[in-house]
Amino acid sequence: MQLPQLARQIDAFYLEMGETFSQAQARANLNCLPNCGRCCTTPEIEASLWEMLPMAYAIDRQGRSEEILNELLATQGPTCWAYQAKGEEKGSGQCRQYADRPTVCREFGVAGLRDKNGGIRLSVCKYIREENPQQTVLAENTIAQWAPPIMNEWVMRLMQLHPSILHERRPINLALAEALNKVLLYKGLNYS
Repeated sequence: MQLPQLARQIDAFYLEMGETFSQAQARANLNCLPNCGRCCTTPEIEASLWEMLPMAYAIDRQGRSEEILNELLATQGPTCWAYQAKGEEKGSGQCRQYADRPTVCREFGVAGLRDKNGGIRLSVCKYIREENPQQTVLAENTIAQWAPPIMNEWVMRLMQLHPSILHERRPINLALAEALNKVLLYKGLNYS
């Protein structure tokens, strides 16, 4: 499969995934907090280069691939490159590449997880949980009625697009740098 075709398939998958998880948050009445980007400043956030292909292609369409790649290689900090802070408060900001965000960003907030007995339990961001404790308990108690998307099932669907799509996960900025590198290499090999 050609690299641009894979990126388009991942992008289409991400569109469906984003809509599904957003609708579930709305049904549970548990949405991400306004201007909250605390998860974007967490060094443990990882992705694979394949998951970052849609973002890398979006950056390339903007004509900024080399610029952003150099920026990423020069400053490997814990904050996601796509995160744009607002003001002085840590974690207050937004994603400047929201439409192209990877799997981890789409699943975060409110989702379902299967427990060892096959039941569904709710996974809720700790900040959403702290801000809306009664609504979180209500959502947990009525989980069968509003049926959150199950993270594991979406991951399995994603893996059908490319067998190693979730392999070799690394810090999100490094994964983006590798995706940009791959896009530039592909363009160089196919356009020269």
